[in-house]
Amino acid sequence: MQWLSNYQFAGVFLEEKNDATPSLNIINAPKSNQITCINYYDICYSQIEPRNPNAYLIHVPAWNILLMGTSNSMEIGILGTEESGDTQTWKQW
Repeated sequence: MQWLSNYQFAGVFLEEKNDATPSLNIINAPKSNQITCINYYDICYSQIEPRNPNAYLIHVPAWNILLMGTSNSMEIGILGTEESGDTQTWKQW
């Protein structure tokens, strides 16, 4: 889990099966509205390897970007936004 703003979080989930890859989700949890979850799936093209699956998230608020890598990924995935506020809309770059 990675805190993004007051009401927004990033979470990485992995199903418990042999051929599963991690999926990145943005969770919007405002006090006055319903909780929503947006699944971006595997943005860093993870491979199925014998290594233990670990996910790494780095949020750079000054640049409005979120970086994701995994222990089995081929590259670093980037989400970015041009919005400000507590429930920004993220896009894969």
